[in-house]
Amino acid sequence: MSKLKYFALIILLLSFNIYSQEKDSSSTFDIVDDFDYASDIFVDSSYNCSRGSLDLPVSGYGISFGNSKRNTGIRFNWSDCGIEQINGINITFWNPKNSPNSEVNGISFGLAPFASRLHGINIGIGANVAGERMTGVNIGVFANISDGSILGINLAGLALVTNRTLLGINFGGLAIISNGNMLGFNIGGLATISNGNMIGLNFGGIATIGNGSMYGINLGSIAAISNGTIGGFSLAGIALIANGNMYGINIGGLASILNGNIYGLNLGGLAIISGKGNINGINLTAGKIAAQYGSVNGISFAGYNTEAKSVFGINCNLAWSDIDNLKGLTVAPYNQIGTQNGISIGILNMAKELNGVMFGLLNIVSNNPAPFKILPFMNVSF
Repeated sequence: MSKLKYFALIILLLSFNIYSQEKDSSSTFDIVDDFDYASDIFVDSSYNCSRGSLDLPVSGYGISFGNSKRNTGIRFNWSDCGIEQINGINITFWNPKNSPNSEVNGISFGLAPFASRLHGINIGIGANVAGERMTGVNIGVFANISDGSILGINLAGLALVTNRTLLGINFGGLAIISNGNMLGFNIGGLATISNGNMIGLNFGGIATIGNGSMYGINLGSIAAISNGTIGGFSLAGIALIANGNMYGINIGGLASILNGNIYGLNLGGLAIISGKGNINGINLTAGKIAAQYGSVNGISFAGYNTEAKSVFGINCNLAWSDIDNLKGLTVAPYNQIGTQNGISIGILNMAKELNGVMFGLLNIVSNNPAPFKILPFMNVSF
């Protein structure tokens, strides 16, 4: 009889830790309709959640089975809804519902672990989802998604997407996309895309694209594109493109193209082109070097043509040079120069104004008096 009393007492104590309320009759388990990452989970609107939970030994601490809104310990739940703070190990099995201003600290595992703030080790069979911040080790079989920042070691089978800063070791099987800055080791199987700046090792299987600047090691199998500055070591299989400046070692498989200035070792398979700025350093291409509104400065070799407002330094190509202002040395079969201060070597050399020496089969200087305007082998004017 006494054993029966003790048993009844235990059942009575446990019953005090069971909390329940009417479950939303409209709730379904349609993962497509209900699991709207951005708009449904984190909206601060009215929601109706089941509060049924069995908590051992007391509410909020220990082992919890069900939709407890607070717990420190180990928690198992079918579908999270209206949680506030979970510390420890949180295991869920289905798609989540609304939980504004929520936080999970520790280890999260399930179909789609989520909270406003996810801190720790987060493993999602489908995806990890955070409304404000995701920090730690974040592994999503399909995706890691945050409406805020993602910080730490971040791995996603398909996509890694954040609305703010992405920081750490970041890998997306198809793509990495950040609406803010991207910092660290960033690899996207097809594309790595940032609406802000990219700093670190940045690689996109097809393209690396930044709406801001790129600094570090910037690689794109087809293209690396920046709306700002590119600095460091930059390599693109087809095209390296910047709307601002380029600094460092810049290699475009077919072309390096920019709207600003380029500094360093600059290689373009078929072209190095600056729309409005200067090309500075060691500039090598099998095709064309062009700075129509700027200057080419340093040592330059083009397999076909050099076309520039000004050239300062040494310029060599295998076809022809079209230079408005030369200060230095140019070597090409055909040199067409506006004002030459220095030396030109070729088959046919032409200058409107010469302050230097020409060596070639035919040398034409417009500002020389007759009969010295057209001379074979050499022409001189100072």
